Amino acid sequence: MNQDQRMERRNVGLFLSGKFVSLLGSQMYGFAMGLYILQLTGSGMSFAINILLSTIPAIIFSPLAGSLADRKNRKKIVVGTDLLSGVIMLIVFAVTMNVGLKVSLVYLSTFLLRSVSVFFNVTFDAAMPNLVREEKIGQIQSLSQAATQGTSILGPIFGAVLYAIISPQLFLLANGISFVCSGISEMFIDFYWRVAPAEPMEEENHGYFASIKEGYGYMANNPMMRVMIRNIIGINFFFTVIGIMIPVVLVRDLQLSSQQFGITEALFSIGALIWSIKMSQQADADMTLIGYSKKMIWLPLLTLAMGFAVIPGIEILNAIPPVVYYGILAFSMGACLMAVNIPMMVYIQKNTEDENRGRVMGFLNMIAMLISPLGYLLHGYLSDVLPSYILLVYAGVATLILVGDLYRSGIRLERRTVTYEAEIKTEA
Repeated sequence: MNQDQRMERRNVGLFLSGKFVSLLGSQMYGFAMGLYILQLTGSGMSFAINILLSTIPAIIFSPLAGSLADRKNRKKIVVGTDLLSGVIMLIVFAVTMNVGLKVSLVYLSTFLLRSVSVFFNVTFDAAMPNLVREEKIGQIQSLSQAATQGTSILGPIFGAVLYAIISPQLFLLANGISFVCSGISEMFIDFYWRVAPAEPMEEENHGYFASIKEGYGYMANNPMMRVMIRNIIGINFFFTVIGIMIPVVLVRDLQLSSQQFGITEALFSIGALIWSIKMSQQADADMTLIGYSKKMIWLPLLTLAMGFAVIPGIEILNAIPPVVYYGILAFSMGACLMAVNIPMMVYIQKNTEDENRGRVMGFLNMIAMLISPLGYLLHGYLSDVLPSYILLVYAGVATLILVGDLYRSGIRLERRTVTYEAEIKTEA
């Protein structure tokens, strides 16, 4: 193994270990604080406010984080934000030792932590392609998704066990320590292994808002990027139906137990985890919009299958236990999302210049976090006034239309590319 291969492996190992430790601490913290608020106040609104405070920072700060990632040293941003998150948690822990853990402190710590994490996540996403060779970008993206899915499974489990043993304040201490450990490990990552650090030569010429505007212009002038953004907006919006309707169908309509519901929910993350690991072992494939749309066709089909089983007069659940039927669908849906999301992110990262990648990642993060709450509000209201199967069929058909638009756009753009290349050869 030569020096470059050793450095690449070290980058991947440190990236995954740092991300896993940081995410696991955050997952355990989020679970514990949400449970603490519910037990202390008994108010669903108080719980919802904490979720809202974890969403707002991504909407506000993502564009700024993207601009900063393109103009400053990414290693300093990633390490600095992880260490800053640790300091915030340790300060809040010290305060709670004197005044107790009040709900207002939980709100404040949630907002500050999520605000800092926006800069961390956007910068890390922008830097990820520079940690490995170009043909390994798909592998590191898959392993990153595996770490995310793994912590989403383990976080609530560990959080529930520890919540029964230790005080909620100690979750703040544990989370603070996990961030500090993650930041220290990231100090040894070579963030510019494939490219040289960008020179901040434009700092004096224009400010961050002008830089953000330039990033929007870059995406608006890229036909492929416009198609991908339209697709991301649609998928994030309509997928909120799944997030709402799975518990509604299983708990409200079919009256399954909390254990059966928990198994079904876990199978979604397990499917995503297994497929992420599987994709990390495959070589990167060149993605086209046509090929991407063919993979994406499974999303509307699985959504329609979820609604099909609860249509009045359909007796499929008499032959197949609901927990088995929806467990298989949940597992398949989790796997399908990874099969769709990972190639999409790899395509965007590979086909975006390094000096623009931070702003692109920031914009995508912003629209994802902006669209999802709107979808949850609208579809949450509709779930109370419409039968479950209507909402699921509506989401399936809408997603199918998105797939058709993606396929049509792929044909159009690839035809344009072929025509352009033919013209160049003729002129030569």
